[in-house]
Amino acid sequence: PPPLPPNSHEQYGVGICSYNLGILQRAAQCLSAYFSTRAAALAAGESPPLPPPGTPFARFTLAHALLQGGQYAAARGALHAYLVDVADAGPQHVLNMPAGMYGGKKVHEGCTRAKHISRETPETRLRHA
Repeated sequence: PPPLPPNSHEQYGVGICSYNLGILQRAAQCLSAYFSTRAAALAAGESPPLPPPGTPFARFTLAHALLQGGQYAAARGALHAYLVDVADAGPQHVLNMPAGMYGGKKVHEGCTRAKHISRETPETRLRHA
C-alpha cells in the first residue's frame, strides 16, 4: 500500500476521499492516522486546526469504514468517540436544503437545528448498541 500522507489534513482528506471511492481499508488507515496525529498534537499542547467538516464527520466515516471491514471492536470504539465529539460540539446547524427537498414543504430556520431527542448520554446509548 502507498505510504500514509505526512500531515493530519492530508490524512483527513485522503481518508474521506478513499471512503467515498469505496477503498475502505485505506480510509480506515488514513482516518486512524489523522486521529492519532491529532491526539499527539493535543498532548503536546498544540491546537491543530480542525478541517472544515469537523471531527465528528471523520469519526463517523472511520467507524463505518471499520464496520464494513469487519473490525467490529475498533468500529465500536470509533462510534463511542463519535458520540463524545457530537456531545462536545453541541447543537449544529444543518446545511441549507434546496427548496422541495422535503416534498415541497417549507423548512423553517428553527427546524434546521440539531435537537436532542432524548436525555440519554452517549454512554447510555452505547450500552444499548
